[in-house]
Amino acid sequence: QMQPAPPVMEAFTDYRYQIPVTGGNAPYRFEFTKEYDIEEFAESMPTATGANISLSHTNTGYALVDLPFDFPYYDEKYSQLCIYADGYMSFRYDTYNWPFLKDPEQQIKATQMIAPFRADLIVTSVMKSQNSSEVTIFVQAKINGQSSSSISYAVKLYPNGVIEFYYGSMSYTGNGGLSLLSRGDTRIYQKTPVSEGTAAQFANRCFRFTPPQRVDFVQLSRDGVLSGMSETAFTHLPVPVTCFDIN
Repeated sequence: QMQPAPPVMEAFTDYRYQIPVTGGNAPYRFEFTKEYDIEEFAESMPTATGANISLSHTNTGYALVDLPFDFPYYDEKYSQLCIYADGYMSFRYDTYNWPFLKDPEQQIKATQMIAPFRADLIVTSVMKSQNSSEVTIFVQAKINGQSSSSISYAVKLYPNGVIEFYYGSMSYTGNGGLSLLSRGDTRIYQKTPVSEGTAAQFANRCFRFTPPQRVDFVQLSRDGVLSGMSETAFTHLPVPVTCFDIN
């Protein structure tokens, strides 16, 4: 737990503050908070348009596509997207093979991904529409083993790092796929409220992931020293910080 609240930073003044921590197990590691804000919003599933994308296999395959802008995801920027048949995307091809896997969820937490519907899918259609201000990936699929199922979703990526999930009509039995973002470090892993839900819970819903605002004039050391100076005036500019212990 980090307390008390740090002193207020003022413009045109050097600032330095060691963040105190209690509890947990040292050593501690600090970073600017990377969790996205997740909000549900009301909008119709966009109409699938654009170029058809062919996966290397409809059940286990992938496709690499170029992005029209550098897309920021956590601490990196990417110009290429890897679309996997199993309802998720990443920024490079990964064999995703752990031969001695005991905890499937831990594998997902350790894999960087944007996952609208991570499940064992058979893809029937993938399309990509793009311009300089957004990229949209449209996917139609079935759950493997459920021939009458229907999965329909779209993902929008924006140059400012915002990600949107759109779900269309959904039909399947049992629980659905994982709906989440994962940084791939086992620590930052955020699910939407419908993750692993029923078809009725997924259908016709939309979720927006907004990355935290970065304050360029503030620095944070790994051991928890906040420092910096603003050369312009500002008001009420929060700087969220996360502390990890050795666990």
